Amino acid sequence: MKKIYEFRTDEEKYMIVNMNPNEKKEAFEINKKDSKKYAKIIEYIEKQMTKGNLSVKKDMMPVIKYQPEGSEKELPLYVASSIVSEISPLLLVLKSGINFNAMIIEEPEAHLHPELQQKMARLLINMMNLGIPVWITTHSDTILQHINNMMKLKNHVRSSELQKEYGYRKEDLLSREDVQMYQFVPDNNGKTHLEALEATKYGFVVPTFNNALEKIVEEVYAFQED
Repeated sequence: MKKIYEFRTDEEKYMIVNMNPNEKKEAFEINKKDSKKYAKIIEYIEKQMTKGNLSVKKDMMPVIKYQPEGSEKELPLYVASSIVSEISPLLLVLKSGINFNAMIIEEPEAHLHPELQQKMARLLINMMNLGIPVWITTHSDTILQHINNMMKLKNHVRSSELQKEYGYRKEDLLSREDVQMYQFVPDNNGKTHLEALEATKYGFVVPTFNNALEKIVEEVYAFQED
């Protein structure tokens, strides 16, 4: 039977899915081997995104503590920034060594600056390349563009050279056959349909994103004074 476990923050929900019906272990069983498997991703999150360490302290009830980089003081999670609190469920799951088969993340870009949205997309791709199916819903053109960029970089004739120039590694790249995208499209009858998107040599084209961005760019030039 499929098991779904939820980790909630104020506005975002992470779901850890155990889809193996023959799995005898509890999905929350600590697995040190799996924890080590994610070591590079954990280090990336703490150094590049949360800028500090998260840990769970045992008390009458478990308490999540955040220790900023370069500080000896530990802070309760509720006084940390929204960036830290939103990323914390993902980070804590990876650090725990929980045995899971897939991850579903709603709006991974929530509360993240565009630079951090790109880094979020990078770590999601890293997770996929470790063999973890990742499903997301997003309104972020930044995340979408990074996914497209990594698909193009993988097949680029100068891939190795460009990886060195822009600081990417093999695990940051993405194969076209490993990705599928869909968009929700409203019709004139007030109903919404799910449409599969086709990938071109430039990546996935999302009309609902592109139309909005083109309108903004058009206004930029229209309202600009000479």
